[in-house]
Order: sequence, then C-alpha cells, then structure tokens
Amino acid sequence: MATDTGSKPQFFQVATLPDVQILSTVPELKARLVAGDRLLAMFGNAEPNASLPLHSHPHEQITYVLEGAIHFQVGDAGHDLVPGEGLVIPGGVTHGGIRVGPEGCRFVEIFTPLRDEYVALMPKADKTHQGERPRATPAESAPEKVQTAAPLEHTPSPEDLYEPGGGNPSPGADIEDEAPPDRGGRTY
Repeated sequence: MATDTGSKPQFFQVATLPDVQILSTVPELKARLVAGDRLLAMFGNAEPNASLPLHSHPHEQITYVLEGAIHFQVGDAGHDLVPGEGLVIPGGVTHGGIRVGPEGCRFVEIFTPLRDEYVALMPKADKTHQGERPRATPAESAPEKVQTAAPLEHTPSPEDLYEPGGGNPSPGADIEDEAPPDRGGRTY
C-alpha cells in the first residue's frame, strides 16, 4: 500500500547524527534525532542513575529499550524496562523515565506528529564528506532546520524484502488473524 506524501526514502547512520541536549535541566540525557515529514525518532542515551522528569505532550510516543534499564512511569503505573521491551504512550498522558539503571540506558523513541521543540534542536546537516556515505542533508521542501537524509541509491523491491523459506509471508499473501502474544501478565 503506497501513498504519495512527497517524501523520499532516506538513509542515515545514527553514529553520524550530532548529539543534542534535549533538556537543559538534564545534562545526563543526550540524543540524536532524525525526522521525516510526520514522525521523529530520538536515539537517546541516559547516564547511569539519571532521573528524567515526568511530563506530557500531545504527541503519540513509542519508547523501546536497546541497552541497560529504566523505570518508566506512565500515568500511575510503573514499568521496569530492559532491552527488548517498550511502551506505547498515548498523547496527553503524563510519563517519564524517572529512574535509570546503574549501567545507564540506550533507547529509541518515536513521536508523531513531529515535536517542533526537538526539530528546532536539529542542526543543519553537513554536506557529504568525501569518501564517506551520504550524511543527512536539508530537506528541499522543509523551511525549518530539519536534518533529513540523502535518498536511497536503490529502492528494494518486494522480492528483496522477503526471504524465501524464512518464515516471511510472500508479498500479497493472506495473513490470518492471530491472537495477540501472551505478555506474561504485564500491562503495557
């Protein structure tokens, strides 16, 4: 299912995105940001034992832990998140990573719609450096300082995305409705 949004596929490397200070009051949190037309990803790194403030915003958010641990409060419920676990947080709900584990925490957060205050923190992208893969370049249509990335050199076909015999459905295959996975009694 394709839609015409005017967006083009983009390539980025998290390691080449500049670190930005998301909250001036929390120097223990650094992030790298990348944005499309309607969503934003934050690759966060919180130092050991940091405390991130409770807050709310109108944006929907997905938080996913890559490394370390964090105690996340969403509304009145607390969740101890470890690698491979995450939360979907509706807009307007008070939440925050109120206690980072002793080893720190690396995580990804996805927001929609764009968080303008984060977009404003994104520096203009550098031009491609000789001998390196393309780094993010400014979007032609974006008036604000948004770091986007260079178009893909090759757009994969559906056949490229599906591995024969690998358990992936073939393009256009009917997928039967399945029961949601058992989450071991956890409420997310």
